[in-house]
Amino acid sequence: MLTQDKDVTKRIETEREFHNSLHVCGENSRAYLNKYYVAISHGDQQLYKLVYELGRNRTVLEYGCADGTSAITEMRTPEYATDYYGIDISDVSIHFAQAKALSAGHKNCYFYVMDAEQMEFPDEKFDLIYGEGILHHLDLNKCFSEIRRTLKAGGTCIHGTSRPQSCAQLVSGADPEPPHAG
Repeated sequence: MLTQDKDVTKRIETEREFHNSLHVCGENSRAYLNKYYVAISHGDQQLYKLVYELGRNRTVLEYGCADGTSAITEMRTPEYATDYYGIDISDVSIHFAQAKALSAGHKNCYFYVMDAEQMEFPDEKFDLIYGEGILHHLDLNKCFSEIRRTLKAGGTCIHGTSRPQSCAQLVSGADPEPPHAG
């Protein structure tokens, strides 16, 4: 069991280091990849629409918020949610997210450096939990257990992913492949 705990701790630290390294120049160093995401942008728009419809006047958690660009700049989630929370494994990303929320004047935004597989929130806190492109980084059994625990009765979870194997595993109940950085 001790070896497994060390492996999990090492994986989480590797994820943190990887995501922190994306901001070495002060901005996301993978921004050049955005042109490739145009092919799946329709899926993003559908996710944004669902988050808007289900997040209005609700307590919302973005699971893997990165630097806050999606919620603050693109979706403007804090403008329609009662409270918006964002978590990410990267302390550097959270720093950027907090700065963006402050600059935009949002007083209902709360960002935390947090492990998505072991969240520190109380049970049944959120009406809506959503994420985009995070599932392939996580142990699905652990993260969905935490989502269930922190989601209010009658709440909704939405996840967008460009990795179909994450969805297939979730639907089929197959053992997830090991999470990885990148």
